[in-house]
Order: sequence, then structure tokens, then C-alpha cells
Amino acid sequence: MSEVVYKEFRKEEMEFHFNPRVSSPDYPHWAEERRKASQRVRGTLRSWLNVPYGTSPREVMDIFPANKACAPVFVHIHGGYWRGGSKDDNCHFAELFTEAGVAVVLLEYDLCPAVTVTEIVRQWRSAIAWVYRHISEYGGDPEKLYISGLSAGGHLVAMALAHDWEAEGLRHQIIKSTTSMPFYT
Repeated sequence: MSEVVYKEFRKEEMEFHFNPRVSSPDYPHWAEERRKASQRVRGTLRSWLNVPYGTSPREVMDIFPANKACAPVFVHIHGGYWRGGSKDDNCHFAELFTEAGVAVVLLEYDLCPAVTVTEIVRQWRSAIAWVYRHISEYGGDPEKLYISGLSAGGHLVAMALAHDWEAEGLRHQIIKSTTSMPFYT
């Protein structure tokens, strides 16, 4: 049996409680459904794919513009326990938002263990600043910036809220609203 890694939890128990791939028997089915829907969206919606916001090959975003100018902007960051997942498999909802007049931005980031969680947080904050500074070029309104995150992405949402945006030359509150989702089951 493995050693205790946190309080009374062993590694296997931690994986069960924090990794939906382990705890949800239906995870492979739902992940495949989400992947197929996302593939369809990426192939049919008007978009700019893999727009760089940083220097790493994974510091890219997909932008799905709304059908109107000065649209609200919904930025989503995928989950994956900071070590998996991809924006490419998490854009299945973009069609609903763009049809409702909301631009959608999906962010990618480097994964652990190639980088630290601290570096992932830095990349996420850098991406939000990039969106705020450049989204008007894609029809979005930077003053209507909403963010969400799934699982590990929920943690990154909290880190964005705790960030001092003024230190980056931006307004104090660039984010209008947030939501975090635990994970899909």
C-alpha cells in the first residue's frame, strides 16, 4: 500500500477524489462525446484558431467571434488536473454562445510536470491580459469580459480574480463575472 501523501489520504485516494478520470466510470464516454462535439464546432464555426498569446507553443487560444460588433466575451479555460486536457476538446458550447451574440475564447496552456502550477497561473493571467488588450480586433468588447474554468480551470479563475491587474497597466477590475465548474460526470 502506498504512503500517506496528505492528511490520511494515500495517493490512490487522492487520485479518486481529485481526478474524474479515476472516480467517474462514465468519464471516457462523456469525454469522447465532448471531443466529437468540439471537433464539429471547430470545423463549422467562423474562428481564429491557435492565436498566440505567449512564447510557448501551447500558449495559444481559439477565438470564436459573435455575429455582432462589440460583443461580450466569454473566456474559458479547460480542466485536466493541470496535467491534461485541451482547448480543442472543450469548445462544444461555443455555438450556443456565438448564436446568442457572445464571442468565445478558449485558452491553452503548458501542462505539469513540464511546467509548474505557478507557471500555468502566469500563462493564464498573461492570456487574460492579451484578450483584454486585443479582443476588440476580433469584434469583442474588452469591457464585457467574463471568464470560466472547468476543474483545474476553476482554480485558475480564482487566481485571475486575486491578481493585481493594475500592475500590468490595466484597470483594477477587468473581469465582469466568473464561474467555476467542478468537472463533467
